[in-house]
Amino acid sequence: MTAQGCERFEDLCLLTAAGSATPDEERALSAHLVEGCAACEGAQRELGETAARLAQALPPIAPPPLVKDRLMEAIGREKGVRPFRSLVAPVIPSRIIPRLAWPWAAGWGFAAVLGILLVWNSDVHRKVVARQTAELETLHLALAQKEEALRLIEAKHTQTVRLTGLDPSPKAFGRIFWNPEANAGLLFAFDLPPLPEGKVYQLWAIQGAAPVDAGIFTPDQRGVGSLRVKALPEPAKTVGVFAITIEPAGGSRQPTGSMYLKGSSVLL
Repeated sequence: MTAQGCERFEDLCLLTAAGSATPDEERALSAHLVEGCAACEGAQRELGETAARLAQALPPIAPPPLVKDRLMEAIGREKGVRPFRSLVAPVIPSRIIPRLAWPWAAGWGFAAVLGILLVWNSDVHRKVVARQTAELETLHLALAQKEEALRLIEAKHTQTVRLTGLDPSPKAFGRIFWNPEANAGLLFAFDLPPLPEGKVYQLWAIQGAAPVDAGIFTPDQRGVGSLRVKALPEPAKTVGVFAITIEPAGGSRQPTGSMYLKGSSVLL
């Protein structure tokens, strides 16, 4: 046989393995195999084995109309009745699955990938919205804190206390805005030395001779620190001096370290 003829019989091998070859096509293939074509005989055997394996591995699927029509025509010829189109899909022999499985599998695979992409895109969108919402809330909080600070600084009874650096940190300086009536204040300090490990800066409000804890803070890498001054237990007492020392992490009940900044509570 010529190569062109064998190509035709290779198609017949595929149709026979799928169970959709006509009787004439099956007879033609059988006659060709009897002539001793080893290539077509091997192809028919491999396709048959593949069809059997796929029939066990893949779930049943509905066949295309063309295959169903071919089957109904074959049944009609065998029974001597007129072919008809059934409203109920017939049970499809497992032998035809090899011709149908890959397009359907590819379609479901594409649908699965598309679904994953949609879920991933939705998740990314939710994360972006959540991040933007958090950033917006942070900005609102920062704005509210700045407005509160401005109100305190501009209040009628707020005092401005200038803090100057002492021997351990002569270049350091700061400001405290203290309002005795509101029992509230703000501290801003600059050029503070880096803290030793396990230490914090602590602000003290000295009323008479007794220092009172007014809060702890840690400056950034530039030596800049800020603090919302704690409400004092006895706000009616005059604060004569504000001072800053270095204390163990968590703060101390009484000053234990050297004084780094100091300022008298005088209206400036």
